[in-house]
Amino acid sequence: MVTPIEWASPIVIAIKSNGNVRICADFKVTINQHVQVDDYPLPRFEEITSKLAGGQLFTKIDLKDAYLQLLVHPDSRKYLTISTHKGYFQYKRLPFGISFAPAVFQRTMHQILSGLDGVVCYLDDILITAENRHEHIKRVRTVLQRLQEAGIKSQITKCFWLQESVTFLGHKIDKNGLHPTSERVEAIKKMPTPMNVAELRSFLGSITYYGRFIDNLHVRCAPLYRHLKKNQKWDWTSEDTQITNDLKNILTSNETLVHYDEKQPIYVSSDASDKGIGAVLFHKMNNIMRPVAFASRTLSETERRYSTIDKEALGIVYSVTKFHQYLYGRKFTLLTDHKPLERIFSQERETPKVASNRLLRWAMILNSYEYTINYHTAKENTPADALSRLPLPNSDLTIEERTGLPQFAHLLHLRLSNIPVTKQKLRKETLNDINLNKIKNFITNYWPEKKELPIEMHTYFEKREQLSFEDGIILWNGRLCIPKKLQSAILEMLHDGHNGVNAMQSLARLHVYWSNIDKDIQNFSKHCKLCQSSKTNTNSAPVYPWGVPPEPWHRLHIDFAGPFLGYMWLIAIDAYTKWLEVIPMKSTTSRATISRLDNIFATFGIPKYIVTDNGPQFISSEFRSYCQSIGTTHIKTTPYHPRTNGLAERAVRTFKERMLASDKNIDIHGRLNRILQAYRNTTRRSTNRTPYEAMFGRIMRTTFDLLKPNIRDDLERTRLYKELRPTNKEVVPPTYKLGDKVWVNKPLTKGSDPAIITKCNGPYSYEVEFSNGVRSRKHSDQLRPRLSGSQDDDPTSAYTHYYKRIDTEDQLQHGDYRNQLSPIPSTSAQHPEGPIVFQDEDATFPSTSRGATATTTTPQLQVPRRSQRQRKLPARLGL
Repeated sequence: MVTPIEWASPIVIAIKSNGNVRICADFKVTINQHVQVDDYPLPRFEEITSKLAGGQLFTKIDLKDAYLQLLVHPDSRKYLTISTHKGYFQYKRLPFGISFAPAVFQRTMHQILSGLDGVVCYLDDILITAENRHEHIKRVRTVLQRLQEAGIKSQITKCFWLQESVTFLGHKIDKNGLHPTSERVEAIKKMPTPMNVAELRSFLGSITYYGRFIDNLHVRCAPLYRHLKKNQKWDWTSEDTQITNDLKNILTSNETLVHYDEKQPIYVSSDASDKGIGAVLFHKMNNIMRPVAFASRTLSETERRYSTIDKEALGIVYSVTKFHQYLYGRKFTLLTDHKPLERIFSQERETPKVASNRLLRWAMILNSYEYTINYHTAKENTPADALSRLPLPNSDLTIEERTGLPQFAHLLHLRLSNIPVTKQKLRKETLNDINLNKIKNFITNYWPEKKELPIEMHTYFEKREQLSFEDGIILWNGRLCIPKKLQSAILEMLHDGHNGVNAMQSLARLHVYWSNIDKDIQNFSKHCKLCQSSKTNTNSAPVYPWGVPPEPWHRLHIDFAGPFLGYMWLIAIDAYTKWLEVIPMKSTTSRATISRLDNIFATFGIPKYIVTDNGPQFISSEFRSYCQSIGTTHIKTTPYHPRTNGLAERAVRTFKERMLASDKNIDIHGRLNRILQAYRNTTRRSTNRTPYEAMFGRIMRTTFDLLKPNIRDDLERTRLYKELRPTNKEVVPPTYKLGDKVWVNKPLTKGSDPAIITKCNGPYSYEVEFSNGVRSRKHSDQLRPRLSGSQDDDPTSAYTHYYKRIDTEDQLQHGDYRNQLSPIPSTSAQHPEGPIVFQDEDATFPSTSRGATATTTTPQLQVPRRSQRQRKLPARLGL
C-alpha cells in the first residue's frame, strides 16, 4: 500500500545514555509554524504551594520519557512523518519538539490526577505530601494506581520517596514552608576574587550594569578603578577584597534581585570564556532587566579545547538546563553575543546538517523548549561575561552528565564503524600528519598569526573557529579532517558504487574534508576506467552557423514530425524568410515525399539547397535522382545529431506545441490552417519581419484590416467630393482664330511679346507669328487676348475679345458665379437692341459643359445680360 506524504520533517540524531540511537524530528521548520497552540495553562506557583501547605513528608515522582507515553490518534499521525535515508516513518506517540506538547501533556496529567488532595503536577514532575505518614503513603498508592490505569510509567532512579525536604521550582520546600534556595545567588556570592585586570574589568562591568538599583555605586567602586590604570602594578589589598564582597552582597540583595514570576517575560543570557561559562535569568519589568538567578561553572579540560562556537553554544545549553524548572513549558527569550548561534539554534530554521555532532545533540536538547533566540552585543552581556570569567571553582555537571548523554561522541563512532578506514588508523595518521598535528596543537592552545603559517595551512586558519578536536580526531563542522596518507582510501570509499562527481562531493560535504577535496574528487572520477567507458560524451560543441541565404527560398530545411495526431507531418521552412509549410501525410515514402515537394515547388519555385536528416526517404536513390533532376543540392546532416538541422527541429517543436494547444472542436486541417496563418503573419525575431512580408514584400491582409481605416478610400472620397462640389466661378479658357491678335509670354524672361494667330493645331494649341516674322507653337495658357487701344494695335483688326460672365438662375439663387470667355466679332452688324451674334466657318469652340468635346460647328452664341437695360458699345471700339 502506497501512502501519500503530506508532511515530512527532517530528523536529528541523539545518543542515549546506554549508547543507543534516539531519532528525534526537527518540527520547528515544519508543523510548528502552522499548528494551533494549546493554551492550557501551566500551574502557577501559588497554586502549587497552596496544595502543599501543612505537609510533613514529600515524595517526588519523575515520569519516564514524558510525552512519548501519549498515543497519537491515527488520523493525526500523517503530520508526524519523518524523512530518513530508509524512507518515511510516522510517530505513533507524541514526540519531543512539538510546540503544543507541554500543554497537552499538562492537560492529560491534570485529568489523571484530578480530585487528589496534597498532589501537584508540573509537567513530568509529581509532588505528593500529607500531614502524616499514613495519609502520605495512602496518597502515593492512589497516585501510582491512577498512573498504572492510564498506562503512565515513572523512572524509578529519579524518584524521591518520603523526603523531609525537596527542591521545586527554585525553592526549598519542607514542613516549615518555602525557602528561597541559595543556588540562584551562589554564583555571585562564591565568585572568586579578581586576580588580574581583565577579571576586575569584567566584575566592575557586571556591577555597573546593575548600577540603577544600587545607591552611590561609583563611590563604592572608586577604590578599585586604580587597578585599571595603564602601567599600574597589580597590588590587591584586603580592603579591595572587602569592597568586592560588599558589592557581591548588594547584587544578591532584594535591592537587585526579584522573585520569579511566571507572568513576567523571561530572558536568559549566557556567555563563555576560556575558563568558564556564566548564565543569568532575567525578568523584564517596566522595560528594565531585573535578575532572578545567577549560575556559572568552570570548564573541564576537554571543554577548554572546544572551539569558540562550541563554547558559546555550551553556555546556552548550560543556562537553559540549569534554569530548567523556570523555563520548561513556558516561552522565553535566549540572548547571545555570538551571531552564528542565532542561525544554528533558531526555532524558525532547520538545524544545519553540517553542524558538528555536538551542536546537533545540543540543538536536540533545546528543541524540547519553546524559545526565541536573539543576538545582542557583548556590551549588553556584561553580567554573564563576568560570571564566565569568574566562574565557581567547583565545576558543575557537564551537559552530558546533566542530560544523561555520553561524554564521548558516539555518533563519531557510528560514522566510522562501517568503513575500511578504522578509527584507530585515522587517529594514528592524524598524529603522524605534520599539518594536522600542528592544527591539533593550535586548537588546544592558541593559533599564531596567519603570516607565520605555511600556505597549505591557510585554509585551516580561516576555519579555526569551526575546528574542534574530539577523541584524537580533528573535525570541521562535523566533517572528519583526513590526513594526506588516507585521502586515497577515502576517495575510494566516496566512489563506492561508482558515484559521479556531484554525488561524491555531496557525500564528502557530510563526512570528510581536506584542502582541495573537490578538485581531487574530480581528478579521481576522471581516472576511473569503468566510469569513463560507460559514459557518453555530454560536451556539446558550438553549433556551426549555416550563414544567411542571399534571397528567399534559397535554402529549405525539411524534416518529418510524427506519428502525431494520426499523421506524419512534412515540415519545410525557408532559412531566409522563415516561411513555414506543413503537410499532413499518411505515407512517408520517397515517392510520396517527392509528390508533396513538387506541390510546394510549383508555388514558390525550386530552392538552391535542401537540408534534411538521414531519414530513409531522404537517402534513397529515388530522392537523390529527384534532387539532381531539378538542380537542387541536397545536404544531409550528421547522423544522430539533430542540432545540425536545428531550424527544422525547432519548427517541428513549435508546430506540435501549437497543435496541442489549438481548439479541439475544429477539424485537424482547420487547426493547421489557423496555425500557419498566425505563424506566417507573426514577426520573427531573427528577421524583424513576418514570413509573409519577407516572402512577398507586402503585409498579409487579415480580418484585422477590416477594423483599420483605409487611406486610399479616404483619398478617393475626397477627390470625388471636390469634383462634384459646385464652385463659385468657372473659367473657360479663351479660344482664338486665324488673325487674332494676342500677347505671348516670354519663355525665359518676364513680360510678353505681340503676335498674331496663324494656325490652330488643336483645342488649346496654336501657331503664332511675331512682328519679326518668327513663328512658334504656343499653348493657350501662354496667350492672352490683345485688345484694341494698344500702341501696336491695328485699328482695322477684325476681332477683339471680351470677358463676360455667364449666370444662371440657379447660381443667382445660391450666390455662385462662373466666368466664361467668349470671342465677340468686331465685323458683325451692331444693333441697338438684341444680342450680338457672329458666324465663322473656320472657328472652333469648346463646349461650355464639362466633359464635352469641341465641335467644328459655328455656334450661335448669346450673351446674357444682368438686366434688361440695353448697353451701347464703347465709342473707342470704332463700330
